[in-house]
Amino acid sequence: MKHARVVLASLFALIAADLSASPTFQAIGDIWIVRNPGPYARDASSGYATHRIKIWNRSSSETHRVHLRIPAEPRGLPGVNAYLHSVSKTFVIPPSSSVDALIHQPPLPVYREPTIAVSVIGKQEKGRVHFRSMEYLHAAALPTAVHPSFVSYAFEPRVLINVWRNHYAYIVLDQADKLISSASAGSRSSMAPPRPVNGSHYDGLRRAYYTTPPDVTSGIFKGNGSKPIWLNYTTFEGVVYSEEYAQHLTPAGRNALWRYVDCGGSLAYFGNGKMPAWWSELDPRLADKDLKHGAFEKYEIGFGSLYLVGEVDAPAASTGSTETHELPDGAINIAKSWYESEPTTARRHTAQGAADILPLGKRFNFIASLQRFFLMGLLLAVLIGPAQLFVLKRIKRREWVYWTTPALSILACGAFVLYASVTIGWRQQTRVVSLTHLDQQTGRAATIGWAAYYSPMTSGTELRFDENTELTPLAYGDKLVGSIDWTDGQLLTGGWVPARVPRHFKLRKNEDRPERIDLKKEGGALKVINRLGARVKSFWYADHDGKVYQASKVSNGSESVLTETNGVKIGLKKLRDVYACQDWVAEIEAVKASPAAYLQPGQYFAELKENVFVEKALEEAKAKPSISLVIGKF
Repeated sequence: MKHARVVLASLFALIAADLSASPTFQAIGDIWIVRNPGPYARDASSGYATHRIKIWNRSSSETHRVHLRIPAEPRGLPGVNAYLHSVSKTFVIPPSSSVDALIHQPPLPVYREPTIAVSVIGKQEKGRVHFRSMEYLHAAALPTAVHPSFVSYAFEPRVLINVWRNHYAYIVLDQADKLISSASAGSRSSMAPPRPVNGSHYDGLRRAYYTTPPDVTSGIFKGNGSKPIWLNYTTFEGVVYSEEYAQHLTPAGRNALWRYVDCGGSLAYFGNGKMPAWWSELDPRLADKDLKHGAFEKYEIGFGSLYLVGEVDAPAASTGSTETHELPDGAINIAKSWYESEPTTARRHTAQGAADILPLGKRFNFIASLQRFFLMGLLLAVLIGPAQLFVLKRIKRREWVYWTTPALSILACGAFVLYASVTIGWRQQTRVVSLTHLDQQTGRAATIGWAAYYSPMTSGTELRFDENTELTPLAYGDKLVGSIDWTDGQLLTGGWVPARVPRHFKLRKNEDRPERIDLKKEGGALKVINRLGARVKSFWYADHDGKVYQASKVSNGSESVLTETNGVKIGLKKLRDVYACQDWVAEIEAVKASPAAYLQPGQYFAELKENVFVEKALEEAKAKPSISLVIGKF
C-alpha cells in the first residue's frame, strides 16, 4: 500500500509539473485554473461569445469563491469608440471539486491581452492565467454596415453543424439544390467536433465551406458537467444536427437549443424514422413524429424555424470524401433562413440614429442648449457686474457689493440648475418596445425588442439584466466603455449610460414564465381570464375554427366576456416576419396596429399596459410610454 501511495504521488507530481509547464495552466493557492483548449470564435459581430475556464479546488475541506476577470488589465482600444472594458464572474467551488466556468461576452471588441485575473475572495491569493495570443478570447469587431440605410453585402451567416463520426452532415451548397456530405473517418463511439460553416456569395446565391469550429456545445452532451444556456448558440444564424448526434443531447442541452430556436434561430434536423419522444418538448406537434425517407417539413417555432429533412442515401464513407446529393423539394429554404437574420444581427446604429427610431423624451439639441447656456451666462454676468455696480452707485450703497455679489452668484447658479432641470430633467427614464411569444404548453416566453435608458448623471446608472437576456448595444461611433459582471445575472457598470445621452439596446431573451391567459365557457359566453401580471389594454383571440373574438381593458386577475368580430382575416403574417425585418420597432408597432394578421388558429394577442417580460434594468427610472405585446399559444 505504501509503494502504491508513492507511485500515485509521483504520478500526480508529474501531471502537475506537465500542467504547470503549459501556458494554459496556473496554480493560485488551492485553486488551479486551466483554460479549456479548443478554438474560439473571434470574428462574430453578433451574439455572445463564450469563454470556458476549468477551475479546480484542491482543498479537501474549504469552499472557495473565485473571481475571474477578462482581461486581467483592461485597456482602451486605439481608434475604437465602443469597446468592452472587461467581463467577470465569481464562482463558488466546493472542496475537492471542479467547475466548468462559462463567461459570456457581448458583440463588442475587447483588448486582446492574453491574461485572466484570478482572485480568491477572502484570501490574499491573486494571480493571472497567461495564454498564448492565438488561444485567447473572442474579440468581435463591429461590422462595416453601420448605417440603417446601408445594406451589408459582406454578411456571411455562421452555421453550427453537429455530426457523428462516419455519419454525414448535410448543408445547402448552391442554387442547384444540392446537399454537401462530409464524411470523417473514425469510430462511431466518439463524436466529431461541431463544425461551423460560413456562407459566401456565389452566383447571386451562396455556397458553404468549412472553418475552424468554436467549442460552443460544451456541456450539452452526456458526461460533460457544465450547464449550457441558450446564449451559447447566439453567435450562429443556423444549427444543423444529425439524428445520431442529437440523441446525445442532455436535457439541459436540449433546453438551450429549444430556447435558441424560440428566439429566432434556425434548426435543421436530418434523420429517418421515429423521432425521439423528447422532441415534443420543443413543440407538441412533434410528438410521435415519423420522418420518412427524403421528406422535408418546416415548422414555425416562436420567432424561429425548424426544418425536418428525411436523410437521402449517403455514399460510402471515405476519409475526406465530399459528395453532393439532390435536396428534397423546398430544402433550399434552410440556407435562406440563415440570411433572414442578416438585418437583425449585422446592423448597428449610432446613438442618435437609435434615438430617432425609439425616442426617449424630447430630443436634446446640444448646440441649441449650449447657445442658450452661453446667452444666459452672458446675461447673468452683465447683471452681476456692470448692472449691479450701476444700481448700487445710484442708490449710494457701493459697500453692499460685498454681500450682493455672492447673493446674486448663488441666485445665478440656482437659475442654471433650474434651467437644466426643466430642459434636461433629473430623473432617470426608460422605454421598452417588445413582443413576446408565450407558449403556455411549455412555459417558455421568447421576447424580442428594443430598450432605451436615460440618466441625467453618469453615477448610479448600473443596468441589471438576468442571465437569459442577450443585449446588443446600439451605439456605433459613440463613446461606450463598460464592464459586465455575471455573478448575479448581468450587471452592466461603467459608461453604458453616459450622462444626458440615451442608450439603446436591441434585446432577445427566453425564460420560463408562469403568466398565462385562461379561457372558459359560461352560460354560452366565452370568457377570458387575465393572468399576465398586468392590465390588458386590448385582447384578440382566434379559435381553431378561424373565428376571431375581442375584449378590452381587462384588469390583472379579472375576467371579461369576449365578443365575436366578423370580417377579420388571420394568419396573413408570421412572427418570423417580425424577427427577419430590418426594424423591430416598426414591425412591433405594425403588430399592435393589426394584431389579427399575426394570429394563427388557437393563438391570442394581448397588449399590456406595463411590461412584465423585460426586466426594469434601472430600478429608480421612470417608465415612459412603452409597447408590450404578447402573442400566446394555448
